[in-house]
Amino acid sequence: MKNLMSQIKSVAHQPAGLMSLTQSLLNAAIQHLNHPACGLQIAAPFQLEGNAAHKHLHRYPEIFIQLAGSHEFRTPGQTILQKPGEVVVIPTLTPHQETRHPARRCWCHWVGMFQENRFNYHLTVYHPWPHLPQGIVAANFLIPENYLLLRELSEELGRNTEPATQLACMKALLQLIKEKLEFKPNKQLSISHRARTLIVQSLTDPQLSVSSLAEQLGCHPDYLSREFSKTNGRTLRVYIRDQRMLLASELLHRGKLEIQDVARLCGYNDHAYFTAEFRRANGMTPSVFRKKIRRD
Repeated sequence: MKNLMSQIKSVAHQPAGLMSLTQSLLNAAIQHLNHPACGLQIAAPFQLEGNAAHKHLHRYPEIFIQLAGSHEFRTPGQTILQKPGEVVVIPTLTPHQETRHPARRCWCHWVGMFQENRFNYHLTVYHPWPHLPQGIVAANFLIPENYLLLRELSEELGRNTEPATQLACMKALLQLIKEKLEFKPNKQLSISHRARTLIVQSLTDPQLSVSSLAEQLGCHPDYLSREFSKTNGRTLRVYIRDQRMLLASELLHRGKLEIQDVARLCGYNDHAYFTAEFRRANGMTPSVFRKKIRRD
C-alpha cells in the first residue's frame, strides 16, 4: 500500500502516469482473479419491496477495485468489506451504503459504471498531502463498439451465481475496459461531463440541484447551465429530472415498492411533486404506468 500511494503521489498531475498506473492496477486485478481466493465479491441482487431504508442505488451495475484502505458496502441483509486488490460488483438497482476506511490516512479506489450509452470510470484518492489533488483525481468515459457486450457482461455478473461464470465474466470485462482505457485529470474534462458524473452518483439525494452541482464544481450556476445546454441539447434541470424519471421507471417496472418509496429513492421528498413530474415526463401517473407495464 505504501508503494502504491507513493506512485499515486508521483503521478497525480500526469495523465499518462495515471493511465499507466491504472492499467497496471487493472492487470493486477485480472491476475488476482486467477487465484483460488481471488477476492471477487458480488452483492446479492435485492428484490425491491416494502420500505427501502438503503437509499443509494443505480440503474446499472457498478464495479469497484480497491487500491488502498478498505471499503465497506452495506446492502439489505449483507455487509461486504473490500480490501486492496479485491473486486466488488454492485448489481443493478441494489440499494447500498458505502463507508471508507483509510489505512495510514490513505484511501484509493477505481470505480466504473454504465450511464446511458457510455461507460464512466474514475480514480478516487484521499491522502495526507495537502498540495496534491484529492477526491476524483482522474476520470474519463468510453463509448466502445462493444458497449452492449460490456453491459451484458456486467449484468450477467449480477444474475449468475455460478463462481466460474462470474470469474470468466469479470476477467473479460476488465480486459475490454483496460484495452480502451484513457485517463485525464478531472479538471481537464468538460464541465458537462463532470456534472453528469456527479448527477448519476447523486440521483437519490433530495439536495441535488443546479446550485449544488455548481458549488461542487466551483462555478456559477448560470455558467454551468449555459455550458451544459450547449453540449447536451437540454437544460441541466431537465436533464436531472429526466435521469430521475428513468430511474423511477426502472423501479416501477422491476420492484414492488410503494409509490412514495419510489419517490424518495429518486430524490423527491414530496410525493405529489414527484407524481406531477412523472406525469409531465411520461404522460401518465406512476400508478397508471405500473398498471400498464404489468398488463403488457
